[in-house]
Amino acid sequence: VFASVEVGDVIKVTATDLLEGAQGAFRELTAGWPAIGDGYEYFDISGDFEMPVTGDILTKLQTNGLVVGGQNYTISKVELIK
Repeated sequence: VFASVEVGDVIKVTATDLLEGAQGAFRELTAGWPAIGDGYEYFDISGDFEMPVTGDILTKLQTNGLVVGGQNYTISKVELIK
C-alpha cells in the first residue's frame, strides 16, 4: 500500500465528530503499536491532522505499515498528498 509513498509526501487524516479531549496518533503496525516517530504517540487535535513523511517514517511505513488512531473523533478519510 505504501509502495508509492516518498519522502516529502504528507499523510492527511480528515477528522469529524470531534469531542472534547480529541487526540490523534500515528503508530506502527507491529507488536505494541509504537508511535511511528517522536510526537506521534498521542497529540491533541481540533480538526484534520497531518504527518509529513520523513526518511525514517518512510522506512517504518514500508516495513511495518501504519495505524491511525486516537480517541474522541471519527476518521472520515486518510489520504496521501504528493
